[in-house]
Amino acid sequence: MLSILEPVVHGLTPGSNALRVSVEINKALIERGHTDESIGQMSGREIFSEYCAWHGPINWSDTLWDVVLVLRAMDVIQDIDARVNHAFADLTAKQANAG
Repeated sequence: MLSILEPVVHGLTPGSNALRVSVEINKALIERGHTDESIGQMSGREIFSEYCAWHGPINWSDTLWDVVLVLRAMDVIQDIDARVNHAFADLTAKQANAG
């Protein structure tokens, strides 16, 4: 079973999607010609599309279901990160205007 806690640690920068996807997903995208940098710019949906294009859906239902769960979790984390960054920017702007 794939795990979001199974990061790829080969010189990647913190915060990239490549660190948040499993080794298996990252390997499939690398084999498909993507770089760690390009993977870091992809949404969960884009990663899923590339993963499916690499493996094809026939006889992959269990694996693909696990991949969907991992990528859904990644999208939730990205959404939380975006909200926190937006809130921090708003707070910083308010503090700058107040002082």
